[in-house]
Amino acid sequence: LWQIQTLETCAAHYFVMAADVTQSLDAEAATELLNKMLSRPFGGTVTAMCKAALLDTELEQAFRNILEDRNWLVHRSRATHRNVIDHESEFALFLLKLDDIVSRTNGLLRTLEQLSDRLMASNDISPEQVSAAAEKLLEQWHRSSPL
Repeated sequence: LWQIQTLETCAAHYFVMAADVTQSLDAEAATELLNKMLSRPFGGTVTAMCKAALLDTELEQAFRNILEDRNWLVHRSRATHRNVIDHESEFALFLLKLDDIVSRTNGLLRTLEQLSDRLMASNDISPEQVSAAAEKLLEQWHRSSPL
């Protein structure tokens, strides 16, 4: 589940980065859009990426499959796999299913990284610019943190 949650966050960031490049968002607008995306369910982020044509057909299907697996894991896995508690063979099959979800999720995370790199390169955004912007944002967050 943690890998899927990481994918949800990375997908939201990728969507905002693509919107920023195409719409030239200022920092406040980008932060507002990111907060909006992070507050949405994963399905909303996937739909937004599809509507914005950020995913090809194969990648869209891969995201929809992970979304379906995520929903099964969160909402139905306990009901559909109660026998894993009492039967070691069923538990082993359940773990295989979870390993497959993790593997596909990690693959999508790598794909998002590649897409982000291509997006930056095609818009002449250097890794140094990204690092500087990230540093600046972290400083802002730390200054505004109540801790």
